[in-house]
Amino acid sequence: MTEPVNDVSLLDVEGEPEEAPVAQVPDVNAAAGASLGSCDGNCGWEELHDRIETMLADERYGFAEETLQGISDWVFEHEHATDAQKQAVQNIAASVYD
Repeated sequence: MTEPVNDVSLLDVEGEPEEAPVAQVPDVNAAAGASLGSCDGNCGWEELHDRIETMLADERYGFAEETLQGISDWVFEHEHATDAQKQAVQNIAASVYD
């Protein structure tokens, strides 16, 4: 038995519940591929990778584990870090208070 749906905006024409829309988050790793050819070796990928590994070991960042792991894997594999990836990690770090 399905539970009643009180929000009629989520009903389809037959009155059945539809899935709520999901926010789309930009994929910083997908965008990173375009800038690979311009790396001069001073992108700081090793420092970013180390920072992410430290964050992954800290339970306060558990909410962002999938994102951090994805960035870490990509950065390690390509030995490159983009500004968007660095900013994403910085944003996650800034969202946690001591």
